[in-house]
Amino acid sequence: MTAVHLVENTTRLSEAIDHAISGDRVIILRDGMPIAEITPLIAEAKTKKPVDLEWLRARRIKVAPGGKSASETLEMLRNEY
Repeated sequence: MTAVHLVENTTRLSEAIDHAISGDRVIILRDGMPIAEITPLIAEAKTKKPVDLEWLRARRIKVAPGGKSASETLEMLRNEY
């Protein structure tokens, strides 16, 4: 948890926001008392992980030559229902 005094926060707002986005709890203090909390609007921001492209490539489904495209397959599935 990061606590920032209101006076300091005017000069360190960008830093406090960076802490919040990275998942740290940021509390704003006035006269030593907590008055507000900064949290990210997007919950995914703190949990975003890099994509493992090699893992995805290894699991990619390959279409045999002459096979149907993804759009043709979707159209066929939609028509079945």
